Amino acid sequence: MFCVVTETEYYGSYGPAGVSYLRESKDGEQRSFLFPGGDASIKLDCAAGRYEIRNIDGELLFLATVKNVYSSELGYVRELFSRAMDCAVEHGAKNAMIECGKDVMDADEFEKELSANEKAARTEKTGGILND
Repeated sequence: MFCVVTETEYYGSYGPAGVSYLRESKDGEQRSFLFPGGDASIKLDCAAGRYEIRNIDGELLFLATVKNVYSSELGYVRELFSRAMDCAVEHGAKNAMIECGKDVMDADEFEKELSANEKAARTEKTGGILND
């Protein structure tokens, strides 16, 4: 199993920035074999504050927790999704299926739906006036 370790670093007035890196197993297994065929399965768990990334064989490769500092659930889902996708792509995934709650969909479709929900929330918050 592999582990993603996230540390928070501070950059003056720019504030905190998360830095993630892969901590490999003792046997030194090569990362090029993490995602055979480039397919990943990502589970976003907002209640537990974590994401899990598995390969096509269902093997757990990455598990990371993300602190919820967002005022909305959509913001938190976006953060989990972004971090999970960044991690998966960085380590060789080319395609991903996203599981969030009871929904399972392709990463591109999940991104479109999430963006639409964020836009609707912004429109609702501004009373129907939105300048995109």
